Amino acid sequence: SRVDSSESKTISNIGDRLQNTVGINILISSSNTSIGITMFVLSGVDVGVSELEVAEFILGVELRAGRVTVSGSIRSSMGGNVSCSIRSSMVGSVSCSIGSSISTDIGSSMMGSISTNIGSSMMGSISTNIR
Repeated sequence: SRVDSSESKTISNIGDRLQNTVGINILISSSNTSIGITMFVLSGVDVGVSELEVAEFILGVELRAGRVTVSGSIRSSMGGNVSCSIRSSMVGSVSCSIGSSISTDIGSSMMGSISTNIGSSMMGSISTNIR
């Protein structure tokens, strides 16, 4: 399954065959990509976030059976926080936020349904649900 839209505030054209999906990657970017990206690598979950004006927000998620709990945070140079917490069991979830600017929640149940909500106060509103 993949997203084929180039629109800046909408994610669309998402396939409906998620039963055997291993991962979903979401990229949201702006025209300002000159700032570096801070990386988290936490138990199969990679989160990269730029610290200035949210130039890029990339979230790749892989949730597996078994229980894993990880959390971490980084203070950005703009004064906001980048934090991420991960809980994975038979029903897994990932939650990430950059201060109050962007929050992302990804949940996956045993049946393979995945719902994603992304909101940004700096760039408007982005909302995506994948079932």
